Parts: sequence; structure tokens; C-alpha cells
Amino acid sequence: MDAVVIGITVCSVGFVALLLLYILLRRDSLAKRVGERVTNLAQRVGEFSERAKLVEIHAADYMNSLSKEATQTLGALRRTIDETESLLAELQGLLELKDFGALQEAELLLNGRHPEQQVERHHFDGTSSKRFSLPNNWEERVEDMLQHLGKEVGRASVLATEAGIPKRPKQQSTIFSLFRAGIRTNRGPYGW
Repeated sequence: MDAVVIGITVCSVGFVALLLLYILLRRDSLAKRVGERVTNLAQRVGEFSERAKLVEIHAADYMNSLSKEATQTLGALRRTIDETESLLAELQGLLELKDFGALQEAELLLNGRHPEQQVERHHFDGTSSKRFSLPNNWEERVEDMLQHLGKEVGRASVLATEAGIPKRPKQQSTIFSLFRAGIRTNRGPYGW
């Protein structure tokens, strides 16, 4: 009888140890996968943010010459980048917890889904808003906004130069900054 109890105890302890090992391996695998995706996201967000700054600096010079659509694109671009940076900070916070539930939540956010589809309340003003999630095509959307805004800024710069409107002194020309920001033209470097 004692041998049976000892056998059951050994089997139970062995099963618990295997289960614990499985959970730890699964958590480590999830942490690695989510960590790589967050690192990649941080790199992409940083690149887009730098490119957007190059365009935004010059957009301010030509604000009165930009179309309504370009002005709206400027606001949407800044909001999208700011929201993505906030999401990135939230994801990095979840990664630091090293908790399996937090890692699962981070993965859901990276996949564009919320763990809880609920509305959050803002304590300071009583308004509510949905949490930002990363849409699958966020890079294409930001790229399209950058290209549209950059082309509008390029056109405004060329028209201002042709009209002889003086520009405030800057370190780099508008066209060169747009080139550095990766803005593509259809007709060469000055054909916007």
C-alpha cells in the first residue's frame, strides 16, 4: 500500500514538474516572439517618426499654401504616429512584466485586437475613448500620408520659389529634406 501511495506521489510530482516546464517554455517562447515584434515595431515607428519630422518642419512654412486635404493629412499623420508611440510604450511595459497574461495581451495588441473590447474612461474630463490598436496596414497608411503631404509641401515650395517669396533661413532646403524623407516624385527632383 505504501508503494502505491509513493508511486502516485512520484507520478503526480513528475506530472506537475512537466507541466511547469511546459508553461515556462511556452512563456519564454511567447516572450521572445513578442519581444522581436516590439523591437521591429520600435524601429519602424522611429523611422517613420524621423521622416515625418522632416516633412512637418517644412509643412509649417507652407501651411497657408497647403490644401485642406493636406492639412488634414498632417493632423492624421501626427495622430497616427503619436498613438503608435503610445502603443509601443504600453507594449514595452507589458514586456517588462514578464507575466504570461501580459505577454498574451501584448500579442493581441500587436495583432490589432484588444484583450478586452471595452471603453476606457478618462478621469480628468469624463470622456471615453477606445484603446488604440495597431491596424494590419499601419505602415502603408503612414507611408501614403507621408507621400501625399510631402508632395503638397514640394509643390508649395516650388511655387513659392517661382513667385520669389522669401523663406525663413533653415539648415536644409525643402526639396533636400523631402528627398531625405523618402518622398517620391513623378517628374524628377523638382517636378512635384
